Amino acid sequence: MNHLRNISELEEYYEKDAELFSSFVVQYQERYNKLSNRALHHLAAIRAMEVANGIVQWSYRLKKSQALTVEQTRECMQTSLGCIYTKNINGVEIDKSLHQVMDEVRDLYNKGFKNGDDGAMMHFYAHSAAQFSTIPYFTMKNAMKMIQSNFTCIFTEKYIDAMERYILRYYDA
Repeated sequence: MNHLRNISELEEYYEKDAELFSSFVVQYQERYNKLSNRALHHLAAIRAMEVANGIVQWSYRLKKSQALTVEQTRECMQTSLGCIYTKNINGVEIDKSLHQVMDEVRDLYNKGFKNGDDGAMMHFYAHSAAQFSTIPYFTMKNAMKMIQSNFTCIFTEKYIDAMERYILRYYDA
């Protein structure tokens, strides 16, 4: 668990209360460890798409020089959210065992990022850390390849590359 301390977005939670944050990560890992291989593959694909979308959205909000246009940024968001809300990615229905947790994590994201709820943010990042530490590396690599093969036309090569760098930090930590 200590290897996650070096992930920039998690540092704040380890500094505030490492024991509490770690307990949430372990609690969520136990939940994700019960998933089937099929569900883990679907979770990896959703996470890869969410990360790509998140990087696109933040690049636009921060007015980065190479941010996508408002139309492209909106299309990325609609694609990602469409998969989350329809529980379908690339024509495949997401394993039903993930439906509830997808809704829970989406709710935490909204409460944390949009409403400024620090507790929700901590749980969101605990879920994220647990997911990346539960999804096998090979499964995540395959999911990233699937996103690259099927969604580069929407997210662009630049943001697909950024998605991969972001995710691999969890496996390299």
